[in-house]
Amino acid sequence: MRKLLVIATMFALAACGKNNGNEKADGGDSIDPTDIVQQPTFAPPGGIYTTAQTVTISCSTPGSTIYYTTDGSAPTTASTRYTAPISVTSYRVLKAIATAPRSTASDVSSASYAFDTQAPSTEAPTFSPAGGSYASSQSVTVSSTTSGASIYYTTDGSNPTTASTRYTGPIAVAQSQTLRAFATGTGRSPSAAVSASYVIGGTVSYTAACAAFEAASVALYASCFHANPLDIQGDDTSSCAAVQKEIDKGLISYDATKGAACIAALGTLPCDFIFGLASAPAACAAMLSGKVATNGSCYSSVDCQAGFCTSEVTTTCPGTCKPFGADGASCADDAPCGSGFECFTGACKARSAAGGACPCKVGLWCDLDLSTNSGTCKARLAAGASCNAHGSDTCAIGLICAADTATCKALAGEGDTCVPPTQSGGPTVCGRGYHCDSSTKKCVSDPTAGHACSADVNCLMGYCDDVTTPSAPVCKALVSDGGNCTDPLQCASLSCTNGKCDASTSGVCVSP
Repeated sequence: MRKLLVIATMFALAACGKNNGNEKADGGDSIDPTDIVQQPTFAPPGGIYTTAQTVTISCSTPGSTIYYTTDGSAPTTASTRYTAPISVTSYRVLKAIATAPRSTASDVSSASYAFDTQAPSTEAPTFSPAGGSYASSQSVTVSSTTSGASIYYTTDGSNPTTASTRYTGPIAVAQSQTLRAFATGTGRSPSAAVSASYVIGGTVSYTAACAAFEAASVALYASCFHANPLDIQGDDTSSCAAVQKEIDKGLISYDATKGAACIAALGTLPCDFIFGLASAPAACAAMLSGKVATNGSCYSSVDCQAGFCTSEVTTTCPGTCKPFGADGASCADDAPCGSGFECFTGACKARSAAGGACPCKVGLWCDLDLSTNSGTCKARLAAGASCNAHGSDTCAIGLICAADTATCKALAGEGDTCVPPTQSGGPTVCGRGYHCDSSTKKCVSDPTAGHACSADVNCLMGYCDDVTTPSAPVCKALVSDGGNCTDPLQCASLSCTNGKCDASTSGVCVSP
């Protein structure tokens, strides 16, 4: 993933000075090919800047004259003569040569100037006191370290927007609820939305428990994978509200006592939880139970007493609760097998431990022989191990198979050194939600709404609009329920419960 405006800085800087230290012997007026004028230099050098630059071009050869271009074309003595600093306010490639009497003109020097318009992020709000269980009502202060920031919040766990309540003073929390807030600052992009759940004298609503669970999962994933919390948060900002709809419809039963216990247990989540190698806290797993019997109408698999909802594997909504495939049952990609089984070569088969026949238990990889459609389960490879034959699926969780070395490598976090895929040496190894800046060779955040994007640069909590202005795609926020759309990717959620781009309603994101 790469920013559209990030242009690789190119320099053609050769060693300054003459080819040798010999002076001309004849003292004549003809050009001596061994006397080469020093190449011009640029100050500041080419690079990526956030403000306009005044560029000075100089050459240390006495009596030299500089000629330059600003459109990337090769300069000649017929080009503009340099007499004063050049103002660069937009993307420019400056090229220059220098000449001097009785000497060979210098080689061409080049410097590219690009401008990164993405503003720094506003610091996310903090809550005081922090979320938790309290015997009595609390007065909660919300603040951001960004000077002059405006904070917007909700009290039902839903995602806040600038249309939500603006924070002006302490919030009275007299009953169990979840506060969720984000901050905006002048000249800055909005912060991530953060939440704090308060349990006052006992239980908490499902929305609060769900929001707390999601917040803990986002923080865990970001920590374990050097990922951008905004990108993870943007995956499905309305899943809690979606389940609440199903609770309201009587499709799901919610145990508030277990919900409160779930919040208290969230600090026990290990990284393995993300990949199904560790279970969620028992209270979290038990706080919801489906009420729809087999063959009943459903919107998600949580609705089902057992099995899965077909809406999650087909385009038909609502779906039907169906049992998981048993051992040996015929299956397909859209007909899931039961826990501990996997659809392999057309049938549900039990997952094997290391050394057994594929399919494999979570955390292993299948060394598959395509000619026989059979294979052996093997342990994933550690950092530094060769993975050339089978790619990232063979690497331990949290690692990728880097193309430059064909070895398993750890993902890099924000500000860490990386290698742009457009340059020699290997692929981007930045965590999710970041990409490798080709100039600094550091992992930087993907752009947010209003900033440039491309096929190689994803958008955070939004989509890349390459239809409105194909020559200059821009990130745009996802379309909420009821908003106009032309593609399902624009809608805030693709799940059956939350939204789809319905062509029959003239392109509107709708909830069933």
